This record gives sequence, structure tokens and C-alpha cells, in this order.
Amino acid sequence: MVKRANSTFIAIGVGQGDAFFFQRGDLTALIDGGRARDGFAERFRRVTKRNALDILVCTHNDADHALGVLGVLQSGFACKEVWLPGSWTDRLEDLLLNQSDFFRQLIDGVGKTDVGGEILPPFLETLGETLARNRRQELEEDEEDT
Repeated sequence: MVKRANSTFIAIGVGQGDAFFFQRGDLTALIDGGRARDGFAERFRRVTKRNALDILVCTHNDADHALGVLGVLQSGFACKEVWLPGSWTDRLEDLLLNQSDFFRQLIDGVGKTDVGGEILPPFLETLGETLARNRRQELEEDEEDT
């Protein structure tokens, strides 16, 4: 833990992956949550003595960063804002128009989401790779069309 005037930074031990808590003044943020979906929210509460966050950030789709974030959402932890990876922008309309369904789908099975006609694998470890591969194919097709 690092403390400076009105700031705190804590690297939360998650076994595999990353989870960082940052506080500056009244603003709080959790960046990633490690691989452990079950139990991470309780670990976070123990380490930080907090029951709510201003910002919950998932930097990318790899399981060792995203599963703990899903666990926090699933636990009902209060978050004012949730920042998701840019590769999820195809779901932005769903997030804006129907937040409860979006988060339920996110929590219950991101791996079952249909992206570009391909059913994604049920594991977040491969979700990022699959989305990246789909994006590369789209870019290659666009280059061929021009």
C-alpha cells in the first residue's frame, strides 16, 4: 500500500492477475479484479474497508483481469461507473438502452455472446483473442474492398 497526501494505491493480492485500488480525495477506483470471480468482492472489502466504488475498470478481457470484475458486479457491489474494454463497443447500445439486461448477460455469460456471427467460447481467457481475431478479419476484408 502506498499513501500520499489524500491518495492511496493498493495492489490487491489476487493470486493470478491484477487488481488495484486507487483513492484520491473522495474519488475511488478499482482497476481489474484478478482471476477469482468468487470471493473477490469480499477480499476487496476486507483490504480496502469499502462497500462502494466510484469507478470499476476492466482493462481487457483476459480472465486474470476480468473475472474478479464480474464477481464484483455479481455481488451487487455499488459502483457509480463501470468502464469496459473498447473491444466491447459493439454492445454499447445495449448498455445505454437496457443496463440491467446488459449486466445480467455480462455476469451470466459473456462467453455466450454472439459477436460477428460467431458464438464465443465460455471462457474469458479466449474472449479477447477471439474478439481480436474477428477485428483483424474485418480490417482485412475492408482492405480487400478498397
